[in-house]
Amino acid sequence: MGAPVRAISRVIGGAVDALAGSSPRAPAPSPQVTAAQERAEARAEAQTREEASRMAARRRARRTGGLRLLMSPARQEGPQTGMRRTLGPGS
Repeated sequence: MGAPVRAISRVIGGAVDALAGSSPRAPAPSPQVTAAQERAEARAEAQTREEASRMAARRRARRTGGLRLLMSPARQEGPQTGMRRTLGPGS
């Protein structure tokens, strides 16, 4: 049953092609257009890389931000002069 259907579709397809004729080829893109497309693609890739590096930096900051503050030199030196250990008036 498959062979007759294929034969009929071949005949019908050939008739449609003969009536419609072949379509003309599209003109080749100008060198200016292709250069502009390449520049746009390069910009898009650079933007993607920049976004990825920003996201990685954000993740890195979240992961090590607290540790960096705990290990800072100001914290390791001890209390600065003029800073008190207790809240409120008095020493």
